[in-house]
Amino acid sequence: MKLNKRVLTALLYILIAIVPIIALFAFSLSSYLKAVKEDNAAAIMQTLKQAAIYVTNEMEAARSLSDAMLVNKDINNALMDDPSTQTMDEQIEELTKLMNVMTTIKQSAYSFRIRLYVQDSKFYSNQRINFFPMSDFSSVPLEGAATPGGSYSAPYEMKYIDQDYPKIVVSHARILRNIHRFGEFIGATVIDLNVAEYLGLLQEMDFPEKYAVYFVDANGTKIISLNSMELGEISPIDLKRANAAGETIYTANGVIFVSKRIDPSSWHIVAELPVNSMQFHALQVNVLFLMEITLVFLGIFALVSLIIVDGATKRFRQIGSALSQVKGGIVTHGTKFTVNIFKGLDDSLENARIIISALYEQMEKQKRTQLQLMQEQIKPHFLYNALDSIQWMIRSDEKDRAGSTVSALTRYLRQILNNGKDIVTVSNEVDLAKAYLDIQLQRFETKDSQPFEVEFIVEANTKDCLIPKLTLQPIIENSVIHGLQRLSGRRGRIDVDIYAENSVLVISVTDNGVG
Repeated sequence: MKLNKRVLTALLYILIAIVPIIALFAFSLSSYLKAVKEDNAAAIMQTLKQAAIYVTNEMEAARSLSDAMLVNKDINNALMDDPSTQTMDEQIEELTKLMNVMTTIKQSAYSFRIRLYVQDSKFYSNQRINFFPMSDFSSVPLEGAATPGGSYSAPYEMKYIDQDYPKIVVSHARILRNIHRFGEFIGATVIDLNVAEYLGLLQEMDFPEKYAVYFVDANGTKIISLNSMELGEISPIDLKRANAAGETIYTANGVIFVSKRIDPSSWHIVAELPVNSMQFHALQVNVLFLMEITLVFLGIFALVSLIIVDGATKRFRQIGSALSQVKGGIVTHGTKFTVNIFKGLDDSLENARIIISALYEQMEKQKRTQLQLMQEQIKPHFLYNALDSIQWMIRSDEKDRAGSTVSALTRYLRQILNNGKDIVTVSNEVDLAKAYLDIQLQRFETKDSQPFEVEFIVEANTKDCLIPKLTLQPIIENSVIHGLQRLSGRRGRIDVDIYAENSVLVISVTDNGVG
């Protein structure tokens, strides 16, 4: 009977103390591993977003370049002229104008190869560097070129006459029509982008070998990958899970799938992260394991102590009972002593629960802090464009412009870092926006004039108002990229007005761009 009671006490203690400790440890470890997976996926998503921004900028620049060629009068007149009615001198003069136009347009673009398809009977149609016969256009894999705005191709091989080996390119193509007889095709423009730049972009991501990163088209077919053997395969990612922003994060079959849509082409850049290849923080896992071992050891120690004390208490009761019989007294202290033992044990368990909860909260805070630090390290996407422009200015011996651009970039970075502050004054935010605009003006400035002008009107009583950092600059950047970069025929202008109205801070950004 005594043995059964002790065994029952041990089982009851295991049920109410040790089992919850093990369950809490399993929950903490599961939460930690889940947090690590979420942090890894979030970090990969930020990297994919930066890559998508770079590719989007190149594709948008190709489309802008195609727009410029579409509305150029010299190009349209040359394509509409009937070569049978032209003299050789007239065609030579026409070729000179086209070369000047294409050289001027090319200077404002990224590193593209421009192709213009013209009537076969033009004597320069067989130049095959920048000019090609229209009869060759049908052999280019460019579906949808006749649609408004043109289309982007999948990667393919293109052999240029001035190069010894073919290049893998992605092209934006557009059919040009006769403005007087809209149903008549008079030529086509093709803007080639070098796929080697995208492969370099994948290499710069520097993911572990077990991670797979690649580009897919709208059907999920792999079109650009570091592993050429994979090209043409269907990716296992479910692109239908993408949200409105074109982002996908989910786990299936032990793999975390992360993707980001590249809007101009309906492509996606995809990363596959095997869960078993992730690097978990060994120290934190070991701390959790040591906590578990320590708590279980303390529980067993307390259980053994309880059994020993319970046996000693019973002996004291027997002695007390014997003494009471001798002296005729009543001994009740043994019961009170046992109650105190149980109360002290309950207090110890409660303290252990509080310690475990505090440690778990600390781990959660550390996870959020690490994610915040990771996000704050992300650089603005136009930084790469600014550095490319500085390099181009130096090579073009425009050292003054390069120096001014470096100075503006230094001011921009100093403002955006701002000692790690997320809340800044209106005055600081205006300085950041001005530094950004100085960089853009230096990048797109021509010998004749600046590409656009900017005016700030900031009321004095608003300069010390506090706002979140990067409130103003993204709005101005939107005006520059989507409003003024496509503007032609007039000079661009941006007006920034900041004032207080009915105790509310008003920030107004307007431009005269394309809308």
